[in-house]
Amino acid sequence: MDEKENALLKTALLDAVEGNALLIVGSGFSSQACNKSGNYLPTGEQLRIKLIEELGKRVPGLLKSNGNLSQLASSASLPKVTTLYSEKYGEEKLFSQIKSLYSVVKTTKQQQIISDFRWQAIYTTNYDSTIELSGRTKNRTTVVPTELVNNFSPKNKIVVHINGSVEKVTSKSINNALRLTNPSYVITDFLNSEWASLLNVQIRAANAVFIVGLSLDDDLDLRRILTNPKSSLQNKVFLINGSMVDPFSAADRKFIGVDTGWTINKFSKELLETKKHMGKYSNSSVHNTPAFSKVEYTPISSPYPTADQVNELIYFGTTVPDMVNNPNYLVERKQIRKVSDNFPRCLLVESHLGNGKTIFLKQLAQKISANPENFVYWYKNYPDTFQADLNYFAEQNENFVIIIDDYYNALGLLKKAYMLPDNIRFVLSGRTPIVNQTKIELEECFKIKDNDRCSIRYIDLDPLDEDAFSDWKKIIQKNEFAGASNLILKKNSSLANEIFKLQIESSPVKQFEKLYRALYRDDRISFKIISILLINILLNSNIPEDQIFPLFGASSNQANIQMSLDEFLVLDSSDKRFRVHSATLARFLLHKLEYQEKMVVADTINEVLKRGERLDHEQYLPLMRDLVSFSNLKEIFGKKDLSKITDQVYEKAHNTHFAEHNQFFWLQYAIQKMGERNWTLAKRWLDRAYDESPKEFDLYQINTSQIRWNLESIEYTNLSKENMALFMERMRASSELVVEINRNDLALRQQFKNIDRFKNLARRLTESQKSELSVLLAKIAKHLELPDSKDNNQQPIIKFIEWFAKN
Repeated sequence: MDEKENALLKTALLDAVEGNALLIVGSGFSSQACNKSGNYLPTGEQLRIKLIEELGKRVPGLLKSNGNLSQLASSASLPKVTTLYSEKYGEEKLFSQIKSLYSVVKTTKQQQIISDFRWQAIYTTNYDSTIELSGRTKNRTTVVPTELVNNFSPKNKIVVHINGSVEKVTSKSINNALRLTNPSYVITDFLNSEWASLLNVQIRAANAVFIVGLSLDDDLDLRRILTNPKSSLQNKVFLINGSMVDPFSAADRKFIGVDTGWTINKFSKELLETKKHMGKYSNSSVHNTPAFSKVEYTPISSPYPTADQVNELIYFGTTVPDMVNNPNYLVERKQIRKVSDNFPRCLLVESHLGNGKTIFLKQLAQKISANPENFVYWYKNYPDTFQADLNYFAEQNENFVIIIDDYYNALGLLKKAYMLPDNIRFVLSGRTPIVNQTKIELEECFKIKDNDRCSIRYIDLDPLDEDAFSDWKKIIQKNEFAGASNLILKKNSSLANEIFKLQIESSPVKQFEKLYRALYRDDRISFKIISILLINILLNSNIPEDQIFPLFGASSNQANIQMSLDEFLVLDSSDKRFRVHSATLARFLLHKLEYQEKMVVADTINEVLKRGERLDHEQYLPLMRDLVSFSNLKEIFGKKDLSKITDQVYEKAHNTHFAEHNQFFWLQYAIQKMGERNWTLAKRWLDRAYDESPKEFDLYQINTSQIRWNLESIEYTNLSKENMALFMERMRASSELVVEINRNDLALRQQFKNIDRFKNLARRLTESQKSELSVLLAKIAKHLELPDSKDNNQQPIIKFIEWFAKN
């Protein structure tokens, strides 16, 4: 190993000690374990020799005509040998041989040491259970590829046997439970299993991967996963196979990862040595936190950005790290100046899509990290170690700032976190329509009392102020964007949307649209994957690109698909390379699809819901929740044909396991039906949302939707006495819900948006009904935070209450 590889290996050992590494073991790992006969477990070649020797008794001339046993075993594959053995001796005899040879009763000290470490996941190509039986805990569960991923949690307490396990095979299942005979190689296909998809995700999430005692010459499934040319895994894969004299194999290993030349004995010693000196290392900056990436302060590298840098920023949302705080590149919002090092435990940044939340967070991260006393970390949407990483931060005598872009994707984790330490401050962002409904949930997460609301501070980036808009315009004009002089600030429009209008006819954008539409015609699987990638960007679901593949079972042909994706996601145009990061561009491309193309995207959403729950529910949960949100579906598909498209999404999704007992899904389905004015189904799904809600669940969103149903479902054109009575009945139910919600930030905008209808109804009431309505409205008003006159347009119920009081 060279100096660079030694440094990589040292860091990888720290990762292994800290639980941030993945372990894959082969027959070399188990070779010194003993079976029931007191013998070492046979290697593949030794197994072939033993079976061929016995076959010689049943196949006349087999041994005499084919040379010595070693030569014969080298030329005959294991499937051929075991298939012939099964034919001559029967499946029961083959089963008995394999079971006795690979049933482990004794393991070595080195095997025990390696097993004792806290691996993120363990995979093995072995039939035996050496890894499960080694170590002090011995509590890992044996899993085979035919079992469902979702049946096992947590994933770091299992051992996945890629080729099957003797612990889960019988004489009757020998041909399909173990990858052993010719029939089993046809039936068992690890690459197309859920576990292969999960392994793809776990390899990329891990900081290091150790492959111990495994030859990838024979294990082609693993080889395909580890040698994908687009994966760039060589710097975090480490081979523990002893010294290798064959120069061809040595060269081949370099292609897979770092060839350490270590034996299993050496590996176990180095792990122990690293653990022994862990205290010394922990005080350095080497510690890895898989759920978070550290934000390093980066000084401005140049006073002025290049035209290409601004080009990529405006077109595709790609930022240059060392230019983030350059006012000639990114405009600094005035709100950022209000934030000092003494900001509260939780800072919540709100804005609508395209108004600069992510850029604001990047600028703020740089300003905070400029102070060496602050350690700033950005959440990477990796939930598996979220709590463990928070625990690590809590144990340090330092100030930490955690940044979560789109906090809603981490809200469940924050709720579950049993400790949100005082030395950690949080900066969260969220789209305004969602945040207004869930602020109380954040207060619960941070255990904020009513008299301590200052512990959470809110910053609203809407609307873009005139000074900031003017500064953006200068940057754009300076870099000679066509039509920049015509850019004007419009009310309730995002900066990204206004800038993007200048680019719709530009060559790069047109080229992106052309490529996207062509994939629908020529390469449907790539079209589907790209659609989910665009949705992932649009909704800021933060699922890494390489984790999208497993949702389509695309591991076996991932390299080919990646070529199509790279052609699309990284576009070469006039010697300039562009990368899609812009939510506005993603929305534009999705909205430009024709009806049939959108329906394919709708079907793709359902594919993701079905496969995501089987792979790793927690990992994909943010994306799955995003995909069934009605407001998100409006962002994805636009207004045209929205009702038909969303109806297809919900109609197919409601049969999935994800939706079956998910109150959020049924609420969204009810909202969609209310948009169609299908009040009967809307009421059915609202009731289902109530039924599926856990006991301690906050019913705020469901209750407000129930109020909307109460008031909108009345037939306003029918002013009969019966309808007046129904109106009063619904108002009583709604006022009771308002009292039950008991939230002074409750805003019944949707429910009272058509004031004229309510005025017509109110005019036809009897005097006694008017008197009762006056009491009900007073009760509602008491539980609302009355806005100032500037905001009255956003709170129509206040207008109605004021009108009714005067009339």
